[in-house]
Amino acid sequence: MNEPAKALPGASRAVAIGSGLTGTLAAQALSGCVSDAIVLERDYLPERPEPGKGLPQARHGHHLFYSGGVNAMEIILDKVTDRLLDAGAHRIPLPTGMLAYFPQGWYRRWPATHFLIACSRDLVDFTVRELVAAETNIHFSKA
Repeated sequence: MNEPAKALPGASRAVAIGSGLTGTLAAQALSGCVSDAIVLERDYLPERPEPGKGLPQARHGHHLFYSGGVNAMEIILDKVTDRLLDAGAHRIPLPTGMLAYFPQGWYRRWPATHFLIACSRDLVDFTVRELVAAETNIHFSKA
């Protein structure tokens, strides 16, 4: 279980700008330190995983490279990996689950030591936003 965050002296509200992965995780990380966390977003927030208006790269494939990034996100948002996998993301063991060719030749495979989570940007943003929105002191607001 994650250690509870300590309240910031005199702080009652935190504001995160943007409901993408960074802004939403920032609000989650700050939520234990303040009484109210607000995520400001200028665009429409979809009710399911779909591209946002102001996010042209949303249609590209995304992955949370390597297990280090995924593990860091798990510290801030418990069970996010399980939710992504339940929603259709793929856990790819590295280097056993992929082929890679370099100028020196094919990258050698050996038992998995790391992994990556592969899915659409829409799915990452939506899943994280859905988990964070379930927190009682985090609110999403139109900027």
